[in-house]
Amino acid sequence: MNTVRKALSWKKKECPHCGNNQTSHINAWIDSTICEFMNPMSQKFLKTYAGRMLFGFTNYMLKGSLWVFVKIRIIRFDPDHSCIISDRGGVIAEEAHARGWKMETARVFGKVTDAYRITFPDGKKFFFSGLPRVGNHADVLSGWIDDKALLKKRLSVENVPVSRGESFTDFLYAEHFFHTLRKPVIVKPRLGSRGRHTNTHLVNADDFKKAFHIAKQLGRSVVVEEHLVGSVYRATVIDGVLGGVLAGDPPRITGDGEHAISELIEIKNNTRDARMGEVKITEGLIHFLKKQKYTLDTI
Repeated sequence: MNTVRKALSWKKKECPHCGNNQTSHINAWIDSTICEFMNPMSQKFLKTYAGRMLFGFTNYMLKGSLWVFVKIRIIRFDPDHSCIISDRGGVIAEEAHARGWKMETARVFGKVTDAYRITFPDGKKFFFSGLPRVGNHADVLSGWIDDKALLKKRLSVENVPVSRGESFTDFLYAEHFFHTLRKPVIVKPRLGSRGRHTNTHLVNADDFKKAFHIAKQLGRSVVVEEHLVGSVYRATVIDGVLGGVLAGDPPRITGDGEHAISELIEIKNNTRDARMGEVKITEGLIHFLKKQKYTLDTI
């Protein structure tokens, strides 16, 4: 979805490690740290009768608070899709429009967020952040899936192959573990999504130290694990039916012995499918090449 993003004042300080999905570091750190502590307890408590009652009451209070914040104009909903700050939000807005649903973006004190409100033709409203979810009790119980450390442990218990890795809060312990791993290594926040503050293809101690502290900016704990090189396939299942599979390929290039990498990128851009975006030469791309001992002039 090609939209013209509004010039928001906070976007002047874009974080290169957040990529296309900018977020508040402070809010992300607080949110992920709270979830890290609360997840194990909530998984047990929410299975009890008292837990279900508390969940229902909390959900009711949140809806009431939202209504108050809207009335006093702390939160307002913007119907202009050009203000959407994430590509994923843009795709959802495009689909909502195609279905005749009204989608609005939440602004808090005027600042755009990744939260939205959809109004259906019958007048019913649905609120969500990031991705639309049902938001029921069962959904909260499955929240542990978003915790990379817990997910790795549960998969291992079920004998599902996973990359070797652990969660750390202290750099010295993480550094010692790094030296025991097969290279390359990947470092990422324990909670979070869309590749924010994730560094891949790490092979030396200096790059690992930088990556650890970058990941720490979004949470108390950092996951350090062996980097499985290859494509990623994400399946989306709705009501038990496979809706589609998205393939994600890591940066790659095939040399021909004649052209430099910069020339191969130009050739690729000139022969690409019209539906595909251009390969852009960015600082991130140059840094990724450097980690593999290449430059744009390499043949």
